[in-house]
Order: sequence, then C-alpha cells, then structure tokens
Amino acid sequence: MSFILKNITNDAGEKKSINNLNATINSDRLILLAGDKTSGKQMLLKIIGGMLPPDKGTIHYNNLNLYPYNLEEMRAARSRISFVFQNGGLLANLTIHENLRLPLDFLKPELTDTGKEKIISNYMDKFQLFNILEKRPSELTLDVIKQVGFVRALSTGPEVLVMNEPVSDCEVTGVRNIINEITALKKEKKGIIMINQTSNEFLNMADQILIMKQGMIVDSGTYSELRTNYNFAGNNTETTGDYV
Repeated sequence: MSFILKNITNDAGEKKSINNLNATINSDRLILLAGDKTSGKQMLLKIIGGMLPPDKGTIHYNNLNLYPYNLEEMRAARSRISFVFQNGGLLANLTIHENLRLPLDFLKPELTDTGKEKIISNYMDKFQLFNILEKRPSELTLDVIKQVGFVRALSTGPEVLVMNEPVSDCEVTGVRNIINEITALKKEKKGIIMINQTSNEFLNMADQILIMKQGMIVDSGTYSELRTNYNFAGNNTETTGDYV
C-alpha cells in the first residue's frame, strides 16, 4: 500500500512551496516528516491527508484519487484516511457527541445508530473521557479537545492516520493515551504519517523519517541511520548549521 505523488506543486510563498514533487510513500508503516518551518512538511502532510488540493499534479492512495470530482469517489478515499488536526479540529458550534457523529454519518452510512453509538462509547471509555459528550469544545481543555479529535479520527476505522502534532499541548495522561494507541496501531500495520516536534519517543518508533527541505524530500531513513548527519532537536532537522 502506498501514496503515489506525481508532479505535486503548491505555491504558498517562495519559502513554503512544493514544486514538482514526485514520491512514493509507503502507507503501512509509521513515517515521520521532518524539517523546519519552511521545508513544506506541513503542506505535504495536508495534501496527503486530503485537506489541501495541490495546485498541480495528482496523488493516489491504492489507486484511489484523493481529490476526485464526485462525492462517491471522495467518500471512498476519505473512509480510508483520517486526519488528526494540531488543535483538535472540532467544530465549536457542535457538542462533542455531534462532532464524533459527523464522520460516522458521512463515511459509514451503512452502520446503524446503535453501531455508531457503540463505537463512540467504546473509544470514550478507552480514553477515560467521561461525561463530556454534551459539552462544547469551549468548555474543555485543549488536552481533552485533542484526545477527542484523535478519537474522532480513529472512529471510522481508517487504514491510514495522518497526524499533525498529535501530542502537543497534551497533559501526561493524554500523551500516554495517544502514544499507547499509536503503538497498538503500528503493531497492526496501520499506516501512520505524522509531524511531531514534542515527543522524541516517535523518533525511535518511526519506521522511516523523510527529511524535507525547500519543498522536496532530500533524505530518508530510520532515526539510527540519520542521527549522525542531522540534529533532531525538537524534531526540526539540522545539518552543518542549517535547518533542512
């Protein structure tokens, strides 16, 4: 299983552009995107996660176009890939329960209401998030919001999780809940593609680290293979004095 990127181009200013990127990214392992703020890693993560259509080029996941022109193709692609937002990505005008039901109603219409509610209940119990379903995001801490956002991404049973800073701003229990679940997903050979600058634990967990610079993938390998050439302080990568 893999993502196939062909001639991907996105322009967000001179230092944040991706220009004619071609790559094959395996989707059955834990992959960490590394680089500084101008590397294009945030843009690439959003493109892979189905959040940002490229200006030019195509991206396919297992022969599915991630940016199709009809609803059915979009549902087919989105049902296989979930995105975890850095700030949780919850809709402020909805309750936690309504936020959790949205992807299930859109992507899993074949499930009964009872089935959907069981999925929500099981995950909320697993993360020990009790008595918050009728609250709105403004009533919760960022730590809880991020855990709920993570639960929402898991609830549809995706093949791949694309995550932007999944444990930043989380308290100890939240960090451990999320890392434990990511560890379990990795053992199940689920795909995980992520950006992380807060937990060095992911450096050792990663099956592959992709080093990005100026919108291009310039190097790749495991942490043990790359750490002699790059300084991963804060998971920004530095070599010979320059961030890449």
